[in-house]
Amino acid sequence: MTASKLILHPKVAAGGIAGALSVCVVYVVGHYVSVPPEVASAVTVIVGGVAGYFAPWVAKVQPK
Repeated sequence: MTASKLILHPKVAAGGIAGALSVCVVYVVGHYVSVPPEVASAVTVIVGGVAGYFAPWVAKVQPK
């Protein structure tokens, strides 16, 4: 499989971006309020999962 055929699925991209943004938000909030690591991790998982769930499903056949 060549690199040109590796296309990131929108649901995976949405989950990854949402996870990264939630980590940044928890980092900023952590400067003002004490956020336990477990809560920060849970927020990241929940936000990433919700974003992945609501991202559009694209069913395209990849060209050969």
